[in-house]
Amino acid sequence: MALEEERQGVPFTETVMADELSVNYCTPTIAKYDGTTNPHEHLSHFENAALLHRYTDGIKCHVFVTTFTKAAQQWFNQLPVGAIGNF
Repeated sequence: MALEEERQGVPFTETVMADELSVNYCTPTIAKYDGTTNPHEHLSHFENAALLHRYTDGIKCHVFVTTFTKAAQQWFNQLPVGAIGNF
């Protein structure tokens, strides 16, 4: 699948989309964020996990969104294509 086809409906830039997971990728074990708790605390937990797992900037973008649920996921889904170019 071409990179342009993968980007349809995804708010990441081409640079972020091109960043691939390493073979040693580990999913962070942090609580999901639903938009009702402290966003700074959630971000801090994620940044600690990202540091531990040595995520690149692009991978942080990809993985961070997997920690969203409910209102936070709905917010992300409404972002325009290309809106996110770095973490």
